[in-house]
Amino acid sequence: MNYVKNEVFKIDFIDESVEMHQDGARDYIGSARIPLKNLLTRGEISGDLEIRDEYGGITGKVNVRMTLHDA
Repeated sequence: MNYVKNEVFKIDFIDESVEMHQDGARDYIGSARIPLKNLLTRGEISGDLEIRDEYGGITGKVNVRMTLHDA
């Protein structure tokens, strides 16, 4: 439980169509971070999250839905 309260679930987005042999080519689009604490308190997370690059710039959005099930 302590782990979930303090950590985030990170989704990285990579563009596999980028030709990496070209100068200045970048295949990393960015990442979305989901605070797992919200999953514990609400039981689910859904909605649009920003995708941000390594400089904090917004490069897009992703729609996510996660639910917590007690197995």
